[in-house]
This record gives sequence, C-alpha cells and structure tokens, in this order.
Amino acid sequence: MADHQTSIREPQIHGNKNLNDVTNEVCNIMDRKPTWLWWLGITLSLSALTFMPLCKPCTVSSVISPSLMVFLIRIAFLRVSQPRI
Repeated sequence: MADHQTSIREPQIHGNKNLNDVTNEVCNIMDRKPTWLWWLGITLSLSALTFMPLCKPCTVSSVISPSLMVFLIRIAFLRVSQPRI
C-alpha cells in the first residue's frame, strides 16, 4: 500500500497500524454491550414517546381549540353583521 504523507498535516493514524487494525478497532466498538448510560437514555426516550399520546389531547384542547373557537366566532359574527341584499 502506498504511503501518502504530506507536509501539510501529520498522519492521523499513529502506531504503525495497517487497514485491518484500524477496521478491527472501529468495529470492536459495535461489538461491545451497551452501558448503563445507553440503557438510561433509551428508557427515558421510550418513556417520553409513550407519554406523548397522553399529552397531545391536552395540547390540542388548550392551544388549538381556543384559537379555532375565536376564528369560528369571528366568521359567525361577520356573517350575522353583513347586510342582506
């Protein structure tokens, strides 16, 4: 394999490693079991995902419904207040 070293920057892989060594080091990360921090993060995200459908009706009823009601009242008021020809 050709040695591509430039004078602009120093080599990023130290220790006289070949491509097989670098591949094994990168792939070994995926072979490890998840830590307790990973399990904590996945548990929190799944509990938030489970809690979301419970929050959606509350959000819809408290934010969207009042503004929708104001819009509908304005439309009804405009229809009533328009002179009939």
